Amino acid sequence: MDMTQLYRIVDVESPDEFKYYDNMSALLESEEYIETEDIAELLFEIDLEILEETMDTFFEEYLTHIPDEESDLYILIEEIKRVMMGRITNLNSEDAAYMLAEEINRFRKWYALDTNAFDLKSGYEVTMMDARYNIASSKFTGEEFKYDYSTAYDYEFDGYDVAVSDMIMKENDID
Repeated sequence: MDMTQLYRIVDVESPDEFKYYDNMSALLESEEYIETEDIAELLFEIDLEILEETMDTFFEEYLTHIPDEESDLYILIEEIKRVMMGRITNLNSEDAAYMLAEEINRFRKWYALDTNAFDLKSGYEVTMMDARYNIASSKFTGEEFKYDYSTAYDYEFDGYDVAVSDMIMKENDID
């Protein structure tokens, strides 16, 4: 895949146009194979504040659609979000961009490609993305969805480092 194809996926013509929730959603929800290097190249060119904001918005929106009784799933998504946000906080080199891109591809595989949710009503396995959108749509359709997420909890985290001083400075908006 070349960068033009990746820009088409995220609906931009250049990295400076990557500004909205829809751009991040398109990246994280794409079912197309995207090279980690291509994602890293894109990430390294995006304004960090915008990258952080769009990533945060994506995960906050996801969290709003998790049923109340699924506290383990909520905690898992929160942890994935923390890992991603920690990688963005330390995005100061091409190596750091590559590490975030690896994390994004790990999430994409788990979320949009692998079937990690078992539909208790139909008996089919679906992706986490499909389960999320089915639950969100149920508010409008009245259809009930209930999933077993036990295989989803096998999400593998790669360690990440965040300097405490960076977190404090970021929290207090200190440069």
